Amino acid sequence: MKQLTLNHWLINIKRIRLFRKTKKTNLRLDMAERLDDFSYIFFNNFLKKIKQEDLITYPSYQEYLELIKLIAKYNHCNYKKVYIDSGSDACIKNVIQCLCEKGSNFISSTPSFPMYSIYAQSFGVKSTNIQYNDDLSLPLLSFLKSINRKTRMVILANPNSPYGDYKSIKEIKDFTRELKKKNIFLLLDEAYVEFSPGSMIKLLNQFDNLIISRTFSKAWGAAGCRVGYIFASEKIIKLLMNVQLTFPISCISIKFIKYLLQNSKKLNEHFKQVKNDRDKLCDLLENNGYDVVRSHINSIHFHQKKGNNDKPLRILNKYGVAFKKGSKTGTPINVTGDKRKTWIRISIGKNIQKINYIKEILNC
Repeated sequence: MKQLTLNHWLINIKRIRLFRKTKKTNLRLDMAERLDDFSYIFFNNFLKKIKQEDLITYPSYQEYLELIKLIAKYNHCNYKKVYIDSGSDACIKNVIQCLCEKGSNFISSTPSFPMYSIYAQSFGVKSTNIQYNDDLSLPLLSFLKSINRKTRMVILANPNSPYGDYKSIKEIKDFTRELKKKNIFLLLDEAYVEFSPGSMIKLLNQFDNLIISRTFSKAWGAAGCRVGYIFASEKIIKLLMNVQLTFPISCISIKFIKYLLQNSKKLNEHFKQVKNDRDKLCDLLENNGYDVVRSHINSIHFHQKKGNNDKPLRILNKYGVAFKKGSKTGTPINVTGDKRKTWIRISIGKNIQKINYIKEILNC
C-alpha cells in the first residue's frame, strides 16, 4: 500500500513560541513594540470609524490599493513598487519563495531575525550565516566572500537586530552594486528604520536587485494589525502578488494603518522622542556603572560593569516587566565577544528613563 509522502525537510524545523509575562503599558519590554498606549482621544477617534461590515465582510482590493497608495505617498515612491502582506515576516517569506529555489542558498548574519533561517528551511533553501566581529562590526566583505554559484540572495537588516548596528547609504550602495554584478538580490530588512539615521529607499531607482521590507509593528505601534510591506521593482512586485494570500490583511487592520499614515506627523514626533530617550537612557546607564550596547533600534543590551546583573534582574521581576535574558528566546541574549551570559535586553519607549523601575536600576 502506498504511504503518504511528507516534505521530510520540514520535520526537523525547530520553532520557538514564547508565552508572554505581560502586555501592559510600559511593562512590555520584550518584543520591541510601542511601550506606551496611544492617547485616549487619538485611539477613540479611530474606534468611531469601525463598522460591523469590517468584521462581517472580506476586505476589498480597492481598500488594499488605497493603503498601498498611502504608503507610497508617505515614502515618496511609485505605488506600483509597493506590496503589502500580513507582517514583514510574511513579506520576507514570500520573497524567499519567489527568488530562491530548493537547493539554492542565501546569506544572512547571525544573530539576526530567526525567521530568516526558518523560512529557508521551509523551502529547502540553505542559509549561510555571517558572524559579527568581537567589536560588533558586521563586515560586508564577508558576505561577498561567502557567495557561491548557488547563492540567490543576501538578506541584511539595516539597522540590524539585536545589536542595532547600521550601514550608511554609501556602504549599502557599494554592496548592492557588487551583488548586482553577480546577479544576486539584496533583501534589505528595514523593520527598525524609523529609529535609524535613514532609509535606503532612494537606491531603488538605481538597482533592480534591491528589495526593501518594512513593518508597522515596531515604531508605528501596530504589531497586532500584522501589516508589513515591500518596496521593489514592478517585476518583483508582480511575482509577490502571485503568491500572496487572497485577503492577507483584515478590514480593521487596513483602517488602523491608514489612520496612522493620515496622522503621520504625530507618529513622526513619537519616533523622534523614542530615539532621543533611547540615547538619554544609554548615557544614564553608562554613567551609573553599566556596559551598554548602543543601537539604532528601539532596544538595547545592558550589563553591570561589576556584577552579574542580579540587581537589575530582581528589580525588573519585582515590577513584573516582560524583558529578554538568557538563551530561552528566539535570539539568545548574548553579546558577541563578551563572555557574560547574563546580559539584559529591553525595548525602549518614550520617557523610559523616568519610569520607576529604570530609576531603581540606575541607583542600585
